Amino acid sequence: MKTTRTLVINDKSYETYLTIRDMRMIEREIGQSLLSIFDASSLNIVAQMTKNIDLDLVMAALRFGIQDDKHGARTDDELYDLIEAYCSVEGNTMDLLGGHVIAMVFDTGLYNKVKFHPGGTEKNVPATASKTAAKP
Repeated sequence: MKTTRTLVINDKSYETYLTIRDMRMIEREIGQSLLSIFDASSLNIVAQMTKNIDLDLVMAALRFGIQDDKHGARTDDELYDLIEAYCSVEGNTMDLLGGHVIAMVFDTGLYNKVKFHPGGTEKNVPATASKTAAKP
């Protein structure tokens, strides 16, 4: 079973997840290896990873991550409209959408996951992979 996330835009819910094929299509679209962006083998990389989340990556991830009848076929204009609609809701930002993209990539199970403990009281350790549906 795939790990899925739900992205809500204008009262419409979209099931999102990435397959290996989807990830390869994203790499082709953005002209960059996802391995170069999503390497969380150490906490030092997390800041660099989030710095590399740009609009091109978000658009490609939405184009191939939204699993519906338009999977992989949304035009740039349709994606702009989705992003604008998402960000028009108070509290929704590109940072949150970028976080959704990061979660989709990590949900594939192909990358190291890091469980963060805020406050520094516990050691940060690799997270266990879950194969159940996740909510945003």
